[in-house]
Amino acid sequence: MEKKTIKDRCYIILKEDFNGRASEKQLAQRYTERYPDYDKNHTKTKTPSFEKLCGSINAELSRNKLHKNIKVDKSATPEEYFIVPDYLSMPVIIQPIGNRYTKEEFLKDNYNRWAESILYEKEWKKSVGAIVLFVKSGNVFAKGLITNIEKNKKQPKYQLNYFYNLKEVDQIDYDKIYEYSEYSRSEYFREYLFINDYRSVKILEYIYSLESKKYFDDQQLDNLLENDFENITPLAPERKPQKPPDKEECNGTRKYPRNASYAKQSLVNANYKCEINSEHNTFISNATNEQYMEAHHLFPLSAQDRIYNSLDVPANIISLCPGCHRKIHHAKIEDKEQMLISLFEKRESELKVFGITETIKDLIEIYKNYKV
Repeated sequence: MEKKTIKDRCYIILKEDFNGRASEKQLAQRYTERYPDYDKNHTKTKTPSFEKLCGSINAELSRNKLHKNIKVDKSATPEEYFIVPDYLSMPVIIQPIGNRYTKEEFLKDNYNRWAESILYEKEWKKSVGAIVLFVKSGNVFAKGLITNIEKNKKQPKYQLNYFYNLKEVDQIDYDKIYEYSEYSRSEYFREYLFINDYRSVKILEYIYSLESKKYFDDQQLDNLLENDFENITPLAPERKPQKPPDKEECNGTRKYPRNASYAKQSLVNANYKCEINSEHNTFISNATNEQYMEAHHLFPLSAQDRIYNSLDVPANIISLCPGCHRKIHHAKIEDKEQMLISLFEKRESELKVFGITETIKDLIEIYKNYKV
């Protein structure tokens, strides 16, 4: 049996005990409870074992290379470690191109660029799989994914060639990238930045949100998930109250758009099981190769006007089998109540993280009086 490292154990604790986020002391305290044998490795000095464990966690997760799915949020007080899925765990590189090339000249060579070996070799060696954003004069004009890095001995100063799939982009807001990067200069990006922490997560969340799919009702979502599943990136917004999106025109009425990436994330979080009863089996979906499940907003979007914060967040999106989904929509209210109570109890604490503080009484009232 493979021995688990401190990083592996911390990942398990974050995932199973803290819903993906905890401070160093919280991690250490739970570590002592889950792994009583920790004393054997952390009492070799006179330092109290708990403090030594905190130091070991800090050394493993901060000073050394992080677990690939753990990042540190230095904006929190105290700092917190948090889990990110694979698609958000990659680094982000911001690369200004200066005035030597125009955008058009730069885009001609769409696979290969060099980097100064002396200055950046350490960072670039870690950057295969990173997203690169190329900026010029206050504009993000291209995005690439680094696929390989090679040494070029013919150029002593510029020894590193990096290869990527480069695409021209025009929808990425430069000011948003500037804000999320916490760049310290007062104007345009002037230097290469390698970001692999909470800032890169914010940037990637923002980029993927631009690429997400919108839908307006359950039928549209079912069609999206079945017909375009591979092109929908599972995504969760920052864990704080979110502003509701603006209504959009849909079939002659104005409705709140919903993000299919959030719905897919909710199905992934539930392991494609019915959250009323995990034993409810359906059939294997051709799109997902998993049990077929449907996404349902616990607090329906029809009630968004009476609730201050956005209801289109994964905390409010439930995975249901088709039978339970039809029942929660069409059954008599007395038959729905037990389902609502059960689902609300499972999600109440997570709903509050996103500023949805309504009670079970409010939820039942909504199902009585609003179109669900």
